[in-house]
Amino acid sequence: MLDAHPEVAALDEPTAFLDVLQPEFHKSKELSGARLNTLRRLYIQALLRELGSAGAGKLLVDKNPSPTARLPLWLKVFPGEVPRPHLAGAGTLLPEVWI
Repeated sequence: MLDAHPEVAALDEPTAFLDVLQPEFHKSKELSGARLNTLRRLYIQALLRELGSAGAGKLLVDKNPSPTARLPLWLKVFPGEVPRPHLAGAGTLLPEVWI
């Protein structure tokens, strides 16, 4: 249903969080702004690889509830992004989180 909007690209259970973000996060305890930006970039690039050209310039919605138990990690990498759908715009990343 979310994919019906032309400015939204919804991913059903992508592997980017568990396969890319989590392993990269645990490689170092450093959480500088530069490191967090790198982690964000790697994660979004992984999502865009999965989507292909369909994700260009769209709001990305990760609909994978599996990483919900890892919400603290998510909040460290994407502070202020969870959950604020009313502030989202094109190019913003919104995870679907069930709390």
